[in-house]
Amino acid sequence: MPPFSVDPQKYTVCDVIRRWAETQPDASALLSQHKAPLTYSALAAQMDDIREVLNASGLGRGDRIGVVHSGGADMMAVLLGVMSGATVVPLNPNFSESEFAFHLGNSRVNAVIVESGLDSLVWSVAEQLGIPRLELLD
Repeated sequence: MPPFSVDPQKYTVCDVIRRWAETQPDASALLSQHKAPLTYSALAAQMDDIREVLNASGLGRGDRIGVVHSGGADMMAVLLGVMSGATVVPLNPNFSESEFAFHLGNSRVNAVIVESGLDSLVWSVAEQLGIPRLELLD
């Protein structure tokens, strides 16, 4: 049990992560097979960094941000970061051009975040649709 009450009508998952970062900053939040655990304080800092970059790019509440990532704990940190300031739209990096076009258009995505070094067709599809693309650096 968390050392605090959680009212799902009042708090988001991002609020809960920030509370954990305050109460147990060095506790493991996300585990990855080949990396050191990400602590709650580090996760909260990453969430804030992503939200600040989105806001500096003119994106925020009410915007839909597509995320194209290969998966794992790193992807979860990105999804939570986007969720802390906008609506996240996870997208499969293996989609075809027509699938990306459908999902980007149907979801009315305002921008796309793509994992650095990921070879995905989303780059060209987003460009064709005039959707801003942000590269996620490690």
